[in-house]
Amino acid sequence: MPEGPDVPQQWMLGSGGGSAALAGHLGMGFALALFIGTHERPQAIFEQHRQARKDAGHPGPSSEMLAAAVICADNAEEARFLAASHTYWKVMAFRHGIREGIRSPQAAMDARSSLSLSDQAYFDETLDSMICGTGQFCREELERLSSHYGVQEISVVNVTHDFEARIRSYRLLAAACDLDATGSQAAA
Repeated sequence: MPEGPDVPQQWMLGSGGGSAALAGHLGMGFALALFIGTHERPQAIFEQHRQARKDAGHPGPSSEMLAAAVICADNAEEARFLAASHTYWKVMAFRHGIREGIRSPQAAMDARSSLSLSDQAYFDETLDSMICGTGQFCREELERLSSHYGVQEISVVNVTHDFEARIRSYRLLAAACDLDATGSQAAA
């Protein structure tokens, strides 16, 4: 294992208490993946991480963050429409083992209508687990989650069919968060 001050911090991405505890035991930072699955993730997950880290004897504070799926657009309807591409992909991949390319939003919405009622419900549940809306709405929701979980860092994932829509989404969120192109606070 590399050692020394230049070694990057190691993190584990997980969506439950088992991975949080393992990350703590190994002395890694833990990123709670809200974008994986639709199951509940109680605040206690981070406590499991901290306790496992402490029990394993790792010095210093624990490093924790959230990782969320966020799609920003001019309005919530457009953002949810853009999110349909990845949502449909998840339905096919997770429920049927089919991993195909990301469809256009319209093709995904058209295909949704031919899904079974169970798959349509999963589609809706998955879409509802994403943060979709204007940049300001998404910022407020991320701030609410940050406060709820008691974390200071958030990683954002954005999967869209169209690269320009993805870039625009990140730019809308950055502007709403007063960040410049490097991700730093914009000068006042």
